Amino acid sequence: MNLRQRNPLGVVAGRVGRRWWIPTVLVVLVGIGLVAWSWWPEPPRARQYRPVAACLLVDDDITRGPAASAWAGMQDASTESLARVQYIEIQGPPTAESATSTLAGLTTSGRCTAVVAVDERAITAARAEAGAHPDLAFVLVDGGGGEQGSPNVTVIDGSSTEEIREQTRREILRLVG
Repeated sequence: MNLRQRNPLGVVAGRVGRRWWIPTVLVVLVGIGLVAWSWWPEPPRARQYRPVAACLLVDDDITRGPAASAWAGMQDASTESLARVQYIEIQGPPTAESATSTLAGLTTSGRCTAVVAVDERAITAARAEAGAHPDLAFVLVDGGGGEQGSPNVTVIDGSSTEEIREQTRREILRLVG
């Protein structure tokens, strides 16, 4: 038998012809691509938050001081627990009444499971409202080491920014379970 003899498919006996080699490689590559595509991970989805929220009640600036540290601690807790966190600026003139009014809006809307109060107006309003809302937790960042007052009030020592951040994170994690 002659080694150069061709079979009906056009293949030279003993080796595959070039015109069959290229389509075979292409089919294999497409197959590998389809398998890789089917195993490719899904794109990340939006974070699924739990139905609890902690609200930071603040004057107007959360970029510095105790408010920034408390906000950073709340964000850390949110990352760990998937609890929603948000900050609410006190609306109106710089009076205790405007802080109480803003806080009353938070307590009646049901938006917040816990309220973190940082500055003097927010702390005064939170202390005044805490007794009327035993179902809400209040966290007061109070550098003066004030007393709790109500059982649903926790006071955080505000002497160091790192302490504020860590204590706020720990307290929010405890409150949102």
